Amino acid sequence: MEVRARARGLGGWWLVVLVLVLSACSGDGGGERSTPTLAPGPVSDEGTPRAGGRLIVGIDAESNGWDPARSNFALAGSMVASSIYDTLLAFDENRQLVPNLAESVTPNEDGTVWTIRIRDGVVFHDGTPFDAAAVKQNIDARLASPIASQSLQPIREVVVIDDHTAEVRMRTPWFGYDYTLAAQGGFMAAPSTLTGQDGPSKPVGTGPFRFVSWEPGSAITVERNGDYWKRDADGVQLPYLDGITFRVLTDPTARAAALRAGDVQMIQTSDIETIRDFQRRSEYDTAIDLANFEAIVMLNQGRPPFDNEAARRAVVLATDRDAVVETIGAGVLRPAVGPFSDVEEWYVEDTGYPDHDPEAARRELERYKAETGASELAFTLRATAGDEVERVATILQAQWAQVGIRATVVPVEQASYINEVVVGNYEAAMFRQFSYVFPDSNYIFWHSSTAKGPGQVSINFTQTRSSALDAALDAARATNDPAELRRLYETAQRELNAQLPYVWLYHQAWALIAQARVNGLDIPASGGFARTDGKPWWSQVWLAEG
Repeated sequence: MEVRARARGLGGWWLVVLVLVLSACSGDGGGERSTPTLAPGPVSDEGTPRAGGRLIVGIDAESNGWDPARSNFALAGSMVASSIYDTLLAFDENRQLVPNLAESVTPNEDGTVWTIRIRDGVVFHDGTPFDAAAVKQNIDARLASPIASQSLQPIREVVVIDDHTAEVRMRTPWFGYDYTLAAQGGFMAAPSTLTGQDGPSKPVGTGPFRFVSWEPGSAITVERNGDYWKRDADGVQLPYLDGITFRVLTDPTARAAALRAGDVQMIQTSDIETIRDFQRRSEYDTAIDLANFEAIVMLNQGRPPFDNEAARRAVVLATDRDAVVETIGAGVLRPAVGPFSDVEEWYVEDTGYPDHDPEAARRELERYKAETGASELAFTLRATAGDEVERVATILQAQWAQVGIRATVVPVEQASYINEVVVGNYEAAMFRQFSYVFPDSNYIFWHSSTAKGPGQVSINFTQTRSSALDAALDAARATNDPAELRRLYETAQRELNAQLPYVWLYHQAWALIAQARVNGLDIPASGGFARTDGKPWWSQVWLAEG
């Protein structure tokens, strides 16, 4: 069934995951494994999916809770949430929107009314029916959230038409709303999660696994949902696994060691040395996603020193992103000058972003001093503790020092990091962002309406305000013409860089690395796994005997 009444081609999105199958050693007696991998050596065929077994997955962080309306999901949080919740829509292997909990999601002619038709017979883990009233309650809960509501400002109301139909009515046109329903905005939680005081710590969804327990900072465990509504192509009820335990291992070295020791069977990682190490190990499969987040430094324009344009420009010009890539990820990472890589449909080759120029940086530094009366440009740079981000922060610190800029690196645990960012409690901050297929999903980070000012909850983390950028973003929401969308989003990217809210560094590489007995990685490898949208493939992961 059509998901929507229009279609946007996603061009090169089949390249979303760039993986190589190294089969030079495949003649050693084992069959060639179908999972895309960077690991050389023979691996066995996946064969017929086998039910049973429990998987332990090492993740880099956890969420501050598991209520999709009230909690903040980074990549690890989205990985966990996707085992418990289903989204209304999902992305297929070509990054096209397809039905999931919703049978269809369609706009009217001007994008001011979206009709959501949900499938029949689905229930939450606690037995509560999943119906149109539940859809309304989920969207209303987001509208009541200080953070989530900022991403849903066009919504005027949600109306239940009948048990299986809800209408989302907008104040202004919003073509692109459907993309939110394949990400955190589309995770459907039971009323007990949305209204209960302990909802964030005891999540209830419709997903392939039921919540069992959560030890904050340690692990969250889920078990098979025996009433799950999905079946595989052969009619076998999903999921295959009996359960999953997600272990929080913030140190990438410890995460890799746990996999080698057999304490976990799968890890997610962005650590380049870990990826390279496991490429050489034939007993593991490694799937790489090279089109997901961008690594950036956010410059907070809501407080000194980066409320001054010369200060921002000085830092940008003093940054040698090519040297950063060469130091930490040569041969794997690629420098970035905008929010999309060159394998994505919305990539713009010339975004107007300045090249590295130390002499120009020194001139801007002197301009900053003259305009502010400051004796130096000094600031704190926040970075998540214990991963390559902290290492990159020290490299940047040294680069900036070469032109006379003084940065103090402040490591912060990821669990509290997002909370500090949303209230603007930083001057400069390392961040990974822009993990979305469609540019409109970045509206909330770039539009002036979501810049609430110092100390206020703002999803426009950098407090960027630009009338030209606003105009491009607003016009894009109101059109369904592909050529006009292309023009407007090219304009938006250039206007964004004119404000210099970010120091662009590189396009992040993420890997799923697993023991060879873990099967089903071909599914996330083909469609991507490192963006913050839903991950409906957990139900199809299975363990071979061994």
